[in-house]
Amino acid sequence: MRAWVAYAATAVLGLTGSGCEPDEGPARAQWVVVIGTDATVPQFGDRLLIEILDRTGEPACDACRRQLTAGSAADWPVSFGVLPSESGDPLWIRATLYRTDHLGTDGLPRGDSHIEALGQLPQTDSVLRVGLELHMDCFGVPADTAAATSCDPATGLPAPAVVLTEIGSDDDLLKPDSWPAGQPVDCSGAVPDGMVCVPGGVFLLGGLRSFSGNTEPEHLVKLSPYALDTDELTVATLRQLVLDGAINSLPTSQHPDPKEVNGACTYDGDNDALPVNCINRDLARAACVAQGKRLPTEAEWEFAAGNRTRETSYPWGEDDDTCAHAVVGRGRSILELNSTDATDGEFDACRGAGSEELLPWGPVAGDAGDDLTDQGLRHLAGNLSEWVADAVATYQDPCWNLAGNLLIDPVCTVSTTASSNVATTRGGRWLMLPF
Repeated sequence: MRAWVAYAATAVLGLTGSGCEPDEGPARAQWVVVIGTDATVPQFGDRLLIEILDRTGEPACDACRRQLTAGSAADWPVSFGVLPSESGDPLWIRATLYRTDHLGTDGLPRGDSHIEALGQLPQTDSVLRVGLELHMDCFGVPADTAAATSCDPATGLPAPAVVLTEIGSDDDLLKPDSWPAGQPVDCSGAVPDGMVCVPGGVFLLGGLRSFSGNTEPEHLVKLSPYALDTDELTVATLRQLVLDGAINSLPTSQHPDPKEVNGACTYDGDNDALPVNCINRDLARAACVAQGKRLPTEAEWEFAAGNRTRETSYPWGEDDDTCAHAVVGRGRSILELNSTDATDGEFDACRGAGSEELLPWGPVAGDAGDDLTDQGLRHLAGNLSEWVADAVATYQDPCWNLAGNLLIDPVCTVSTTASSNVATTRGGRWLMLPF
């Protein structure tokens, strides 16, 4: 539990007096506000913004806006004292739980990926203990001070903000990690060889920190458990499917000139162990179906690549040195291409140009080094990009913005915001600048 008592000369928030000790004598009329949440922390919030507001929605005093650390279950519930204003005007409490990576330059949370609650303090002539709750069912629904509305957890929609009521004890409030929809779903049944089961759970799809620019707004997503191939589809597996008559089309053949677009296609030659590339999504999907599988959705791919509920930026964590961790930036160097055109070598940044030994050119087989998730999935950040089941669509597209605050096993198959309904790939690849 975290307790907070602030001191303000205006006697609005905290205790009065010239110092930081309460006056002796009978307790003054005041509120003790206790805040609880059912959110999983720190996944959905590690900072708590508390504001004491006047009837206009502005902070009622200089010390009436505080930021607290709230990233551990031990930090909850949060409590603090509030004294009535000298004018006797009504006061409001607004609490916002959010993640540090959503902190704006103004020191306040940005975006809508947080939980807010607004409530009015009741009249009191004694010390009154009242509760305010931050419900995950209200994730992403802002409180509106001008309209005096706050999310109703029963509907997930804005409703008139309520007057806070007295609580008997802290046990009357929500506890961290108690949201029913957010509980992990373990895998059941046998997982086929060469696959890894990813337990289901809830996470934020998208993010404010991204190099792609197509990841906002974030969406709260719940996924059922699913199995994913440990490695990318190999040339050997695809060749066997062709021999078995399970599929009737082939990847693009390798061009003999490595400077050409298809100069690194892997299907031809003694490349059984290599991952297969130069295939369109129809062929990729057919290969999955022929094995009794399917393409993952964009949400499933991101959940797995970000280590599920840890929501890391990369499979290995947060280190931005992708050259050191993934197979990216490994194109032909200028010398290898025997070219004087400097642009020919722009994708070789991670091969060790100028060193005695260059890293391999093209995709690789087997060991992924650090490009490995907690579940053991390999090469999701580099080597080859993966086809997913979704169409290319911005996260503002209607298919990502269905009714309700929680998307369950979503897939966006038809785009209204992209120039054409082309398919989506996720992840980096060997012939790609470091990101």
